[in-house]
Amino acid sequence: TTGTPKGVMVSVKNASHYIAVLKQLFASSSSDRVFQGYSTAFDASFGEIWMAFSGGASLVVGTQSMMQSGSDLKDVLRDLRISILDTTPTNLTIMGNGTTLPNLRIVIVGGEQCTEPVVKKWQPGRRFFNMYGPTETTVSATCAELFANKPVSIGTALPGYTVSIRDESMREVRPGNEGELCIGGAGVTL
Repeated sequence: TTGTPKGVMVSVKNASHYIAVLKQLFASSSSDRVFQGYSTAFDASFGEIWMAFSGGASLVVGTQSMMQSGSDLKDVLRDLRISILDTTPTNLTIMGNGTTLPNLRIVIVGGEQCTEPVVKKWQPGRRFFNMYGPTETTVSATCAELFANKPVSIGTALPGYTVSIRDESMREVRPGNEGELCIGGAGVTL
């Protein structure tokens, strides 16, 4: 989505692990309707698709006109009775707030930095998650459940992953110090 395009070899083992993590975190079921708004060329679409399929939920594929509807996308999501939405904070900002989406029970954001005002407008009445990870970690490596009026975080390592902040000599740094995020575990690709 940004920078130089690159290919990453994601194994079946990586993908299977990530699908199991999504099922554990979000527990989609046959009563859910998961909106697939990301292009299949973007790794986040993998999560949308398999979160639905692994729990027996309906996958509602967004059309080009839906995705270009701007603030009207909120009305589309309401009419389609979407219960799980994975999107970017920017899309949520464009839509305003989620007060008119009675079926929406889970919002998942990623792909860019989430802000407290976005959480404040979209979290009340539902669960709100922030996921982070480069493509090389099979979509995401960390997750935080966010709440209105609380600091935004990328969270902690997903089950089966490890994360640490390290300095230039690869020594783990103390909390509050700068460093590089190092990720390991079942989702890291080859």
